[in-house]
Amino acid sequence: MKAPWVHVVGGGLAGLSLVGELAKESILPGQVIISDPRTEYSNDRTFGFWFIASEFAFLKPEFSATSWSISTGNDRVIQTGHRYHYGIRSAGNLYEEAISAIDAHPQISRIEATIDSIPDAQHVYDSRPPIVDQFKIIQEFYGTEILCSEPHGIQTVGLMDNLQVFENGVQFRYVLPLDKKRLLVEHTSFTDRPSDLKALDQLTKKWITTHFSDAQIIRQESAQIPMGYKEPINHLGYPIGARGGMTRPATGYGYRTIKYWASNEARRLIKKNVSKVFKPSLLHHWMDHLFLDLIRDRPDVIPKILISMGCRLHGDDFAQFMIRERLVDALRVIRVSPKKPFTLALIGKSKWI
Repeated sequence: MKAPWVHVVGGGLAGLSLVGELAKESILPGQVIISDPRTEYSNDRTFGFWFIASEFAFLKPEFSATSWSISTGNDRVIQTGHRYHYGIRSAGNLYEEAISAIDAHPQISRIEATIDSIPDAQHVYDSRPPIVDQFKIIQEFYGTEILCSEPHGIQTVGLMDNLQVFENGVQFRYVLPLDKKRLLVEHTSFTDRPSDLKALDQLTKKWITTHFSDAQIIRQESAQIPMGYKEPINHLGYPIGARGGMTRPATGYGYRTIKYWASNEARRLIKKNVSKVFKPSLLHHWMDHLFLDLIRDRPDVIPKILISMGCRLHGDDFAQFMIRERLVDALRVIRVSPKKPFTLALIGKSKWI
């Protein structure tokens, strides 16, 4: 029996995005398989990203805002995007679209399976979630979507509000308007060791009770996202998604990167029958890992750095840096950030700050 043309191990955002792009082609060079232990998908994530008007049809935001905030207990910065908007897309919406196209294609199969050895296929992609113990820094969050009885009146995305330092890292609140009455409220921590997600849930519930006591809880979501890895890990073929570094180490934002990668990779496979490993910008990779070293060694300086970036960067410049569009944006961030933390992190002396 002829081996499949493409096998994607793991049916998360990256796996479904790639196979969903392949499904747009009516006739493929061979059979495509996407394997995952689950068969049922729920609305378990909310993807945030920056976009410009010409990208609306491709990235498909369900809600967007033109301003976002960064704050500590004492300071608050509101940035406004002129070219860039901050958009969101629900995992449920993305899953439904991708699975519908995949299941309708005669050459693509979804199979329920746990794969732990390299499958027999011409092109193999590995999007399995890595083990938390392998993470250099962990981004943990617990969020609750609520329906308010009256319009909540929030127009600005609370991107990183109430930034605080705790024993193992940094913590903040994320408040995202989904429409006039719906909000997603999350508490997030950047930490070097796994912690109790229920503690983040309690912070979220406390904030909701204080501000919207009569709100109805719609659903909850939580996750642990890798922000870099302690050492190289083994893969079954080409690593993609979080496993392949498509979620940026310093932020975790990955939706936009993954969607563009999936579109380009599907085109390359179909036209040239060639697969390509994903490689982030070397400068961004270097800067991101300096930031991770600071989180690990001196989390107390992180709020100051982020507030400084918020104050000294225009909203569009901040957005372009976060989505790693251009190297000049990374250099601009270096210029506006406090020099001492970055300099000492650069020479491996973060603890001297």
